[in-house]
Amino acid sequence: MASLKDAGSGVIWITHRLEELYQITDQVTVMRDGRFVESRPTASLERDEIIRLMTGRQIADSEAPDPAHIGSENRLVISDLHTAGGLKGLSMAVRAGEVVGLGGLAGSGVEEIGRALYGLHPVTRGEIELLGRPFRPRDLRPHRLARQGIFYLPGDRQSEGIVDVRPVSENATLSSLDALGRMGFLHRLNERRTVADYVQRLRVSTPSAAQPIKLLSGGNQQKVLFARGMLTEPQLFILEEPTQGVDVGSKADIYAVTRELAEAGAAVIVISTDTRELLTVCHRIIAISQGRMSREFTQGEADEEQLVSAYFGSQDSREAV
Repeated sequence: MASLKDAGSGVIWITHRLEELYQITDQVTVMRDGRFVESRPTASLERDEIIRLMTGRQIADSEAPDPAHIGSENRLVISDLHTAGGLKGLSMAVRAGEVVGLGGLAGSGVEEIGRALYGLHPVTRGEIELLGRPFRPRDLRPHRLARQGIFYLPGDRQSEGIVDVRPVSENATLSSLDALGRMGFLHRLNERRTVADYVQRLRVSTPSAAQPIKLLSGGNQQKVLFARGMLTEPQLFILEEPTQGVDVGSKADIYAVTRELAEAGAAVIVISTDTRELLTVCHRIIAISQGRMSREFTQGEADEEQLVSAYFGSQDSREAV
């Protein structure tokens, strides 16, 4: 970008990543709900002011999750987990009310964990206990795990999460049709009331629950998928890249919901390439390197530099002295 600017080219950079705005741009034009809001020199805008212009509301810094809500009961225990795609002996546990983050570099095996636990990638070896029950690797099947109280949010919502041609309401209730109906028939009034409640609760911006979900922004689509999971009242949430490609307002809403889920007693696994996200929402962070746990950090113990160092499988240079 710098070389293009030096050559005299004009560049329009469309993003909702605030770091990119400050690194690349000279002028910022803010749009909200399809309308022009304001245009000003980048240097004249503080981060909080840009967020307010983008969202139309003041967003406080996300609060760290309260460890007081962590229970003693393990919702997930895995020992010596191996997969054909790169995990090589991962062991970990997640307790009720706890948010555990998993991070690593591309190819580290971290991208395998959620899919393996939900039966989408084969587990070749290891012991797994979910919600107090032992599972053999061959018994890990998505439909069975969903019935047992486990929800998986895929990292690619476009191809694996939403049904883009269907309305918001159907996308939200897709996994809970039995609970919203009777004798095999869906109770439409019950569905409308339930969806309206979650649209308000999660701040989903949509003119109607009948709106096709493909017309919503990425952040609002993601919140509808959260509603889908919450409607099934799971005890374990596996969230893969929960805020990838979403705006700053939706990101704050998703962080708040994640915290609320844990405070209500659910166990939450957050798999993310965003180190700042893991440091913000997690009680513990497990760094994955070469298919194994490299290091484990408790809340407030690490910064981004230490976390990235652990992704490379090395000790932080400040600790190695």
